[in-house]
Amino acid sequence: MRYGNKYIQSLFNLIITNENGAWKNGVCLIKLDRFLESTHGNEFIKGNTSLYGKYLEQLKQYPCLFLYEKDTVDHYNLPTMGYLGLIKECFIENDKIVIHYETSDELSKEDILTLQDGLQIGLRGYGFNRTHWAVKNGNIYNIIDSRRPMLENQNIGARPKVFLSYSWEFSETKDKVRKLATVLKDEGIEVIYDETHVRPGQSLNFFMERIDRDNHNKVFIFCDSSYLEKTKFRSGGVGKEAQLLSDYVYNNPEQTKVVPLFVDNNTCLPSFLKGVFALHLSFENWSNDIEDILYDIFR
Repeated sequence: MRYGNKYIQSLFNLIITNENGAWKNGVCLIKLDRFLESTHGNEFIKGNTSLYGKYLEQLKQYPCLFLYEKDTVDHYNLPTMGYLGLIKECFIENDKIVIHYETSDELSKEDILTLQDGLQIGLRGYGFNRTHWAVKNGNIYNIIDSRRPMLENQNIGARPKVFLSYSWEFSETKDKVRKLATVLKDEGIEVIYDETHVRPGQSLNFFMERIDRDNHNKVFIFCDSSYLEKTKFRSGGVGKEAQLLSDYVYNNPEQTKVVPLFVDNNTCLPSFLKGVFALHLSFENWSNDIEDILYDIFR
């Protein structure tokens, strides 16, 4: 299972409860007879209880929207209607399902109402005012992205954002940049690099300043011999990027955002990255190197 699998799933869990505070302590109970209510058009079928144990194991891989009933939100005047998160463990205990979970993004009632149609709430089934666990069709991150400009919290469900910094000189390095970018995009990660994000006539300097301007989870530096040479003499676009990156690294000694990649026989680092732990990216050990990179992004 890839570390980024939650961003590419075609289903998501929706769990709604009337219990105020249920999404605060990491554990919640749902009655077994409320499992898979309002679930339509997928492999999870309510009623066949002999399959419920298998279903629960499968459902842990999907992201989850943990909501309070609308009446609960209104009665207690709650500022938060729900959370986006993951189910860590779940099992059947007598007539209930015990759910261990972790949450991340908070969603207000206004945000939930904005997302309502995409989340298939209220179109078929019980809507906002019944405690139940449904499995919904669709990628929840795509649903959020499609309505992001209308949300109060613009950062809900934001995908990891990665910037790729490299020298154009060697074709093998460029091939690795393109291939890595494809892999990361397939994992639901937003990837930014000049070949796909700079159009003719646009300012390269303005693009490079995205490193400083935009909020990236990771900046991967392809440290081939050409990159080292250009950072040493601060030449071209690489020199501009190196200046921005060096300022960040020097000002954040415990940073984990800027990560060098050894991509050829070179195992030297630019001066501003001396002593920084580097990852590898080689065609010979591609699968293992990719797993290391994905782990670094998602852990």
